[in-house]
Amino acid sequence: MNMSCCRFRNTLNAVKDCLYAIDHKNYEIDDSDRFLSQEEAAAGKDLFKWILPFCLEYGFIDELGDIDEKAIEAFFDAKTEKTGAVDQAEQVYA
Repeated sequence: MNMSCCRFRNTLNAVKDCLYAIDHKNYEIDDSDRFLSQEEAAAGKDLFKWILPFCLEYGFIDELGDIDEKAIEAFFDAKTEKTGAVDQAEQVYA
């Protein structure tokens, strides 16, 4: 499990690696890793089955697949811990 202090940073890198692995356009010469094991393919399916409904539910994407970056920003802004120094700087520049 990821520690809560770096859960999203670690997961972001892992997801980027996963997307790179399934995007066959990125294989130039050596395509020995082009295919996934059955276990990895099952995990990939589960990953998307969890993430996509969540994104729809919270309005990050719509039924047409359009991404609402403002909805994503607002969601994470509301989840962001506020500290004194950061809060003061935000107020000055707001």
